[in-house]
Amino acid sequence: VSKKFCRVNRTGALPQRKIARQCHSGQVSLNHARIWYFDVMPRPPRADEANGLYHALNRGNLRSTIFHNEGDYAAFEQILSEGLRRYSIKLFAYQLMPNHYHLVLRPEMDGEMSRFMKWVGGTHTMRYHAHYHTAGQGHVYQQRYKSFPIQAAL
Repeated sequence: VSKKFCRVNRTGALPQRKIARQCHSGQVSLNHARIWYFDVMPRPPRADEANGLYHALNRGNLRSTIFHNEGDYAAFEQILSEGLRRYSIKLFAYQLMPNHYHLVLRPEMDGEMSRFMKWVGGTHTMRYHAHYHTAGQGHVYQQRYKSFPIQAAL
């Protein structure tokens, strides 16, 4: 746990989340009197081990549609295909739905699933914004992808 600090207005009336956002964006002057301390917890490391089997998914922001027509599905499948050539990943199954997708995959190297999913998400986002002319109008995905290890049946 690391300690971060931010100087805020003299009244200290801002909610802590707003304080952090203003501190990091430079909106709060460093000449103010009161200093607030808050803990910054890093995200726990994601399970991403070589030869593990994982269920990975991502959903459109606010559950909005990310695949509007058959061409969008085909374009995403092309992105998956490109990603599989770039990264050491075995894809066993996938399901594309209008507002989200699911993948069952196995990385062949430690950390490879994260690199693959980052590339797929980033590439799809750039191509989506370019195709629909929505650059600067918000996120395509709700958050970074989720993944869960799949355990073998005993």
